[in-house]
Amino acid sequence: KVNTHDVISVSSAVGGWLLCALYSFINSIYLTELNVKTLYGWVEGTTRRALESNRDVYSFFGIPYARSPDYTFRFRPPVDPWVWEGVKDTTNQNVPFCSQDPVLLKNLRQDTWFSYVIDANNTMKEDCLTVNVFSPTKPSKVQQTKKLPVLVWIHGGGLSFTATTNKLWMLPAFEDVVVVTIQYRLGVFGFLTLEDNWAPGNTGLLDQVKALEWVRDNIQAFGGDPEKVTIFGQSSGGFSVSAHMLSPRSRGLFHRAFAMSGVAILPYNDPEFSKKNPAADALKLAEKLGCEFWDNAHTSTCLRNHVTTSEMLAATKSLQMRFGTNIDVDFFPDFPRHRLTANAFNKSIPLMLGVVSGEMDFILGEKMIPNYNKVSSHTPKSAESLIRNDLAKYHPQLKNPDRIVREYLTNIKPGIDTVKAESDYLTDSWYTSKLVTVANAHKGAGGTVYMYEFTKQPSLNQGLKPRPVDFKRADHCDDMIFFQGIPFLPGLKERGLTFTQGEKDLSRKLMNLLANFARNGSPNSIGSVSWPQYPEYVLINDTMSVHSGFREQKVKLFFEN
Repeated sequence: KVNTHDVISVSSAVGGWLLCALYSFINSIYLTELNVKTLYGWVEGTTRRALESNRDVYSFFGIPYARSPDYTFRFRPPVDPWVWEGVKDTTNQNVPFCSQDPVLLKNLRQDTWFSYVIDANNTMKEDCLTVNVFSPTKPSKVQQTKKLPVLVWIHGGGLSFTATTNKLWMLPAFEDVVVVTIQYRLGVFGFLTLEDNWAPGNTGLLDQVKALEWVRDNIQAFGGDPEKVTIFGQSSGGFSVSAHMLSPRSRGLFHRAFAMSGVAILPYNDPEFSKKNPAADALKLAEKLGCEFWDNAHTSTCLRNHVTTSEMLAATKSLQMRFGTNIDVDFFPDFPRHRLTANAFNKSIPLMLGVVSGEMDFILGEKMIPNYNKVSSHTPKSAESLIRNDLAKYHPQLKNPDRIVREYLTNIKPGIDTVKAESDYLTDSWYTSKLVTVANAHKGAGGTVYMYEFTKQPSLNQGLKPRPVDFKRADHCDDMIFFQGIPFLPGLKERGLTFTQGEKDLSRKLMNLLANFARNGSPNSIGSVSWPQYPEYVLINDTMSVHSGFREQKVKLFFEN
């Protein structure tokens, strides 16, 4: 007599074996030297190399970390990407940029060294929530290789424009780190808000959170260690890094933080200094686009379903609107300054902060200093007006602005001297004093802080747009060149651009310090002490030297009532 239970058991076992065999067979089809399996499907990579490195960097461009945010998901928090079948081709580095005003990006490329790291022929789409991954670990060897620390790059651009660089493979070409670069929604698409669930705002920052969740869940397949994630960014990317330190939404997703030329209390991005009623701007834009207001649900539905990307950008530009961060339930439950004061931030995370000597010299100077290009029109009187207006708007707590005016303008001559004084003041007002505020708060709460001032003017700036004044010092973004290894980017020499051996040596040194920070939470190698913790800081030029009293004489004036 046949035992039915035994037959069923054998059948189940055979069926299970067949399923496992089929699963293994399918995996064997996809498993090649350059393929990686993520939670959402397989991706195919390629290789890149840096100059003076014999190491292959396994590179993956445009991996989706969230569903397309156009139309149905426009203005809403990101959601997981769809699972795909087969192997997704992620070998093409011409990944679409997030939708933005193309004129702003074109001008940035024409005027600065960004023309060498941001491609000119990329398309722009709302469907842009992707990451690039660069790893020195061959995909087929991941299981046998020690997991490496991960560096996640958040690009700048005032939360309004630019894109992540797809040329950040120099770091893993020289250091044992995995690098991830992320894209997030910008401008109106990332920061429009009706201050409700229909359009909560800060979705660009929530995109960054979703990307960090993707890193946590997938980076091990690329050879990365999800328990050693460092976020780093510059300008509004630095703002974003600092914002994640303050946001309860980001806790547990990273373990070190490096903010370059930007923190969460940077006036341009801080919700405390943004428009007081951002929802009113959204309704004004809706009216411009023909979306009648019945209620928020109707308005947001109209903006999502009946307005094209180009129409949205054109209307925003026509109204001269800028959409920024806002207070919400999810990401920013309070103003950044208030959270700093209340020690409501992640004190256990080592923090590295950096500023350049001429933050407002050119890239930002053209935008922030009136009549920047008309040097002869700059007088101590016009500079005093600029300073007093800035103090009234961004430092209203200061009761004696005359002291600051005297500090920056005493014995200043009209013309170039005045332009430099204006740049120095705005650099300290917007950047130095803000970084010092964050450093003091973090250090005062028992945290670990490292700080630098970067002063070297790179030779890469030569041959670009002629500048009305040249103070022979670092401009906004110049430190990125060396921390990211741009001197070793292939193809620059063919475009007539060369770096000195000293610049290459400096870049190798800074890449190593960054990798050390990702590994150990300190830029120093284990067993060596060369970069002390804040309040001491490192001044970086052709060489590196340790100093104390970070721009003390001027910066202290911003803290006196």
